[in-house]
Amino acid sequence: MRFTINFTIPGGKLSTTNDTVQYKVPIEITKEETGTVYNGSTPVGTYEILENGIINIKFYPEYASSN
Repeated sequence: MRFTINFTIPGGKLSTTNDTVQYKVPIEITKEETGTVYNGSTPVGTYEILENGIINIKFYPEYASSN
């Protein structure tokens, strides 16, 4: 499965102690998956998609602290 999620996180919302966001996809997920999150071509974190449709995005500390 491959899809793109476009999102904006307001400045100051991420930090090294608050580095994870959660999103519920509006489609059925049949297989859990993990991978890398990119800002353009730059890797900025990791994701996991759970069978219940929840996506957890955990940003790398250097990206989260620069938000």
